[in-house]
Amino acid sequence: MARAIAVHHGSFGRATLYELDKPLTTHAHREGHIVFHLGGPGAYMTVNDEVYPVSKTQAVAISPWEPHSFHPSPSGETHFALTLYIKPMWFLENSQSADFALSFGTPLIHMTPTVEMWVGRLTSILLDDQPSDRFDGFLFETTRQCFDQTWREVNADPL
Repeated sequence: MARAIAVHHGSFGRATLYELDKPLTTHAHREGHIVFHLGGPGAYMTVNDEVYPVSKTQAVAISPWEPHSFHPSPSGETHFALTLYIKPMWFLENSQSADFALSFGTPLIHMTPTVEMWVGRLTSILLDDQPSDRFDGFLFETTRQCFDQTWREVNADPL
């Protein structure tokens, strides 16, 4: 089952809180997105045939048109996730530079205290189910933090 608990649509795309307990088949779409674990057992995603965990410590970023699928815990328990679907043009228009075209450096995102804070703010607004003029700013900052981290990982010097 994939059940939306809350959805917010905006010029950026959409943000959704999901309950997931069944696999989602491999697919691709024009929006980039980021999948964050909020509760329940960990899960994993396959992005371009590579497996990445979705857990308390890691999230997954998918660039536009990248093939990906979702795989819940084998126990069948429900996984709760925040999924951001981001239109590449919105991200570009809200960035200071064309260097910010929405293509992630790596799918792996570490849940740093800063990323956790922004995810918490977005989740609170979604659960509150009240319009908020802060949502777009929170979404942009969450996306930017994750985007920057994925490129730092790629550009890090090998040991």
